[in-house]
Formats: sequence, structure tokens, C-alpha cells
Amino acid sequence: MIVYLNGQLLKEDDARIRADDRGFLYADALYESVRLYQGGFFRFEEHWQRLTLGAAALKIEAPSLEKLRAIARDVAAMNSISDGIVRVTLTRGPGGEGLRTIGSGPPTLLVTVRSISAQRMERAEEGFKAIIANARRSPVGLPSSIKSANRLDAILARLEADEAAVDEAILLSAQGYVAEGTVSNIFWRVGDQLHTPELSVGILPGVTRKAVMEVCEDLDVAVREGRWRLEELRQAHEIFFTMSSSGPVRVVELESVSLAVPDDALYPRIREAYWALVSREAATDLATTA
Repeated sequence: MIVYLNGQLLKEDDARIRADDRGFLYADALYESVRLYQGGFFRFEEHWQRLTLGAAALKIEAPSLEKLRAIARDVAAMNSISDGIVRVTLTRGPGGEGLRTIGSGPPTLLVTVRSISAQRMERAEEGFKAIIANARRSPVGLPSSIKSANRLDAILARLEADEAAVDEAILLSAQGYVAEGTVSNIFWRVGDQLHTPELSVGILPGVTRKAVMEVCEDLDVAVREGRWRLEELRQAHEIFFTMSSSGPVRVVELESVSLAVPDDALYPRIREAYWALVSREAATDLATTA
């Protein structure tokens, strides 16, 4: 595997960061995961914008859109991957004294890519089994636009999911509202309307979440953002996650209870329309940079 690290394309085993890199010591870092589909990126600029907003809030210098896109393309090409996930990790870099950032830097930029297996996509087609995690979404201490490398709340929930042998875990907020999955946003259907947690609950404003909401508007499917307790989710007719890697993924089992597919299910239409959107935009991205 070839990776990009601070201006160099290196074999993964040869990539080294300093022992005092603040991303390693304090999770003083941001990251983005961008979908690469048939050679083109899906909404690379939106991921870059979120990275840049987070970097500005943390006072870390971020790469330009043009530079980062070129690096991502090089890494994908060097690894001969046309369908996968490009991960961008940006840390404050080495230095500083304890939590003090004075004297730290320059930033560390790491770009990697991994393919998405046919098995993973088949699993997404089949649907996910999920649990409600005991771990809670960390109270909002950062703007929700910041995709921090510190994901300990999600990792705790992921451990619960692994122990239960399921695909995903749903986290509640500290106040008990439905928040998100460990690597996903969540939607569910009540009547003829979709519900999804509002950003003020402390969820990440996912790029895929936003794209699905656009798709729903095109399909004349109403989406309501709000704050909901777990009891409301349990009454849902349909539930699905959204994530960059697999797009919308239906929940087929929640807390060991199977969820039947209603005759008038919205999810199949949404998933089909979403992947059609990804295909169009990725093809455009590829054509404009070829």
C-alpha cells in the first residue's frame, strides 16, 4: 500500500510520524473519508470544506482544495483503486508543551486509500443488524462540523456491537435523544415521513446524510429534523443508516427484533436514487480532472 505523508509517497511500512505528533498524543487532529466511485470522487469539495472549517476552528493550516484533490488522486492511482475510500488525516503536527500548542507544527498530512470489497457492498445490500449502545454520544464540546479524530464514544459503542455480533450500534445523546451510529447518520420512517436527528443533538453533519436529504426532496419524500427519544425510533416502519462507504443501508434487525419490509417501503427508492446520484457526480468529477 502506498500512502502520502507530508509531501512524500511512501510504502505504508515506511511512513513515520514523530513520537511527539499531537494527533498521536492528544487526538489533536481531523479526518475525512471520501468515496471514490468508478474512478471519480463523490463530493470531494464538501469533505474538504468540512475539513477546512474544522481546521480553522482548531487553528490548523489546511491544504488547498486543488492540492488535496491531486494528492488523493495520486494515492488512488498508485494503489490502482477506483472504488474505495480515501481517508485524509490532518494533525496539528509535532511539538508544543502538554496541551499548550505554542511551538507546535507544521501540520502532519496523511492520505491513504482502501478498496471496498464486493462482500462489504453485498452486506450493505442485505441490510444491517443493530443495537442501542450503552455508550452515549459525547456532550457537545466542539462545533458539530468538526470531524475530530477523537472517536472514543463511537469506539466504545463499536465494542458493544462487536460483542453482540451486529453491524452497527446506535448512540443516544447525553440527554437521551437518538443521535447517530458509530460511523453513520440515521433516518427512520414514521407514517409517510422520514425523521432524522437535528444537528443540535450533537451529530456530525454527514455528507451522505445531506445527499440523501436532497434525494428525498427530488422524490417528494418529506424529511423532518428534530429531537426524538428512543421510544419513537422503536415505532418506526423503516430505519436506515447513511455513510460514505456504503450509502444508505437498511436496518433489518434492531435489538434482536426483525424489521419487516413494508409493501410501500421508501428505502429501495431512496437507495436507488442515491447511487444514481453518486454515479453521475463521480463521472463528472472524473471527466473534469481527466
